[in-house]
Amino acid sequence: MIISVIIPTFQRNDLLAQCLDRLAPGQQPGLGVLQPGQAESPEPAEPFAYEVIVTDDGVSTTAETMIRQQYPWARWMAGGQPEPRSRPGPRPVAGVHR
Repeated sequence: MIISVIIPTFQRNDLLAQCLDRLAPGQQPGLGVLQPGQAESPEPAEPFAYEVIVTDDGVSTTAETMIRQQYPWARWMAGGQPEPRSRPGPRPVAGVHR
């Protein structure tokens, strides 16, 4: 099973970094993190895998650069709205909604 963790943020790199540090690969026993573009669990022995998607609706955001440099296992999705939103837009996620 794949779990999608979607993190909407609005120009709060300090809190975003704390959140991503806790979601980093190896920080959650029994969970394997999916790399961007990966569609299946990274380790067959792990019952759950998760992907992390971050979106920031700020006009001048530095979150994308921070994610690409420090958290390459997380996926960045540009916002585009003038205020934060709770969904990253129409692009599909790997997790299954039940």
